[in-house]
Amino acid sequence: MVQLRNLAAAKAKIVKQTERLLSLHRIILLQNIYWRIYLCHVTQAPNGNFLVV
Repeated sequence: MVQLRNLAAAKAKIVKQTERLLSLHRIILLQNIYWRIYLCHVTQAPNGNFLVV
């Protein structure tokens, strides 16, 4: 019974850490997307085409 409880606790810990990593990754991803949009905006060619850097 104690073993099961420990297993559940370990599982919960892993899930929590994974969620934290995912949220961090999501923030980085969003920043990356915003930065790309910003770069596209800055590097717009005279003919109206976007230069994707």
